[in-house]
Amino acid sequence: MPDISLLKELARILDVTVDELLNGEDSLEKTQTQTSHYQTMTIKRSMYKTYLQQMIYNQQPLFIMTILVGCLLICGGYAIYLLNRYLQHHFDIIGLVMMIFGLLCLISLKVKLVLQTHFYKPKDIQYQLHQQSFDYIQDGKKISYFYQDIQDIWNFNDYIVLKIQNKNLFILHEDLSYIQQQSTTSIHAPISYQEKIQLWIKMISLIIFVLLTCLEVGYVVILKRIGFEYFFDALEWIVVAGMIISLYIFIFIDKKQRSHQTYIIGSLSIGIIFVILWDVGSRLSPYHTYYSLSPDLSSQLILKQNKTTGQFKDLHYTFLCFGKANGIYDAQGENISTLWLNGDNNLVSYDDHNHQQQAFIATYGDRGNGISYYYVLSTLSGNWITQDNQDQNYEVSVNNGKVEIHSHNQIMAFESPQIEQFGTTAIVCKNEYGIPCYVIALNKNCDLNDEGLIASGGTITIVNVEDQIPVELFCTTYKEDPDVQQQINHDMEEKAVKQINEMKTLLKQDASLKKFQNTNYLLKVETQSQDFFEITRLAYQVDIGKTSDSIYQLTDQINMIVVKAGTIDDFYVEVEADTWMENESTGEIIEGGYIPQYRIMKGDGCYLVRKMEYRVPGDIQLIALSSPLKKDVSKNTLYRFERQRVVIE
Repeated sequence: MPDISLLKELARILDVTVDELLNGEDSLEKTQTQTSHYQTMTIKRSMYKTYLQQMIYNQQPLFIMTILVGCLLICGGYAIYLLNRYLQHHFDIIGLVMMIFGLLCLISLKVKLVLQTHFYKPKDIQYQLHQQSFDYIQDGKKISYFYQDIQDIWNFNDYIVLKIQNKNLFILHEDLSYIQQQSTTSIHAPISYQEKIQLWIKMISLIIFVLLTCLEVGYVVILKRIGFEYFFDALEWIVVAGMIISLYIFIFIDKKQRSHQTYIIGSLSIGIIFVILWDVGSRLSPYHTYYSLSPDLSSQLILKQNKTTGQFKDLHYTFLCFGKANGIYDAQGENISTLWLNGDNNLVSYDDHNHQQQAFIATYGDRGNGISYYYVLSTLSGNWITQDNQDQNYEVSVNNGKVEIHSHNQIMAFESPQIEQFGTTAIVCKNEYGIPCYVIALNKNCDLNDEGLIASGGTITIVNVEDQIPVELFCTTYKEDPDVQQQINHDMEEKAVKQINEMKTLLKQDASLKKFQNTNYLLKVETQSQDFFEITRLAYQVDIGKTSDSIYQLTDQINMIVVKAGTIDDFYVEVEADTWMENESTGEIIEGGYIPQYRIMKGDGCYLVRKMEYRVPGDIQLIALSSPLKKDVSKNTLYRFERQRVVIE
């Protein structure tokens, strides 16, 4: 017998137990097949892919966190991208970058799986099981492993995978029972179809909970304080309920196995809860909401009517599911109707407190450069007729600030004071009683040429407020025809003479203008100054002083004043100014320009100012100065103004 200290080493070398060495024979528990030859198997790509998929699902916290971060980046990036229209400062780029990173997070696990599977090459391996260890041959290399070092055992249908020292060893399924006898490591089964469903439901519920929480917290902490509100008040009920339900599902979904019927019943129950909450929230809300999406899906109209007072507010500046009041109107009853004239103009008609039909246009677009303000009436100059001889025939003529509409053998004329402009895309023509009769909107195919007119090919839409049938019109005036332009210039000169004579008549009747009331184009400036530039500064201040806006704070800085003709008693002057429109709730700043021309006549302790319209010559009947008087006041704070504004409560 060998020395007792050598028994353990001899047993290891001979691959027998100490008992077998002492007895001189193999143990009955060890079969001949487990000692006499190597087992051979091929690790196919499908087997490797199945194992990798299992590992992804096995790491639930990492899997859920990756999907959650990806969804948060995409949704947060989209929200920031939308903020660019209010805050700018490259928020659109930041939002796009966040959305790209979020998408990469979502597909990262899938891409990793595809790449690892694609570059994997099927391998033939051999192994031989021994009493305390086993030999594993792969890529021509033989390595021995002890059963006690096995970290995980994954049991698949035709094979098992042993995880040892970050290595994945594939073994035939028939040897599972023996390995299980030799190792104390527990056996893991692949995730079942039922468990996959629960995992995805758990993950989706967590994502919904986090997103809804961010939405509600952002609304309460930030958006609500700066005037934003939900389109529908009942939406807040749905959001809060969604937070509670999604959190409940996340916590209790994996407590026990559930059937498909359970999921269907649960989904229907949640749907019923939301319907009930929507109905209750709508009934308890002080507002009734009118919502409409434009046919081309580019704009959305949101009107919220107070159920008690009948007033309703027009929500603009939409962000996600929130809007901000752009105007408040006095409506009576439920006689509110909406009609999309094109993709960004909606005709809203309603009854006021006197039961008179009123109308306004909710506008969402622009036909110019998006910065400079322009008068729709001026862009419409020319003659317009019905497109394609429709049943509703119209002939519209716009000249010298006057609109004539021929329809059904009737002619209606509207002067400038009877025409109200909404945004920069639509006007409403009212009769002498202030009742809206017709609406004219610029279609999206309208482009303004260098002279501020609608270029050839642009069409407009006219609507009778009573029958509300939109009709498309096209212009028959060729705007580039020299003869046409000459005739327009002649008409403008006649209009200028008429306006100047009107000013002279007013001053002749009352030089002090005590009973005079300012209008859109005629203004009174009270001053004894004999300085061209001081008088012009005051004229500009009076001109912009009547401007009000419910959203923006407007600031003006006059840069240059140029006196082109006349004397201090009667002169023509042009002003160049910069304007800044700041949305106080969002911080958005839009820069623009304003270049008005004024004809100014001296009175008794005052001046009468005429703001000249587009193409109307302001120097008519005046002698032009050989050298115009110019003054640069761009750095002078006296020529900087804050416009008056009306804040909507």
